[in-house]
Amino acid sequence: MMGVTQAEISEVITHLAFYIGWPAAMSSAKIAKTCLEAENAH
Repeated sequence: MMGVTQAEISEVITHLAFYIGWPAAMSSAKIAKTCLEAENAH
């Protein structure tokens, strides 16, 4: 990651949920999880 921790990404998505809505935030969280898992596998 470019200087951002997994915890910080989670916090950003949580905060954005109030602006973009919970369904979009949950979709974002799922995408972030997939990306982080792929990066950790390398």
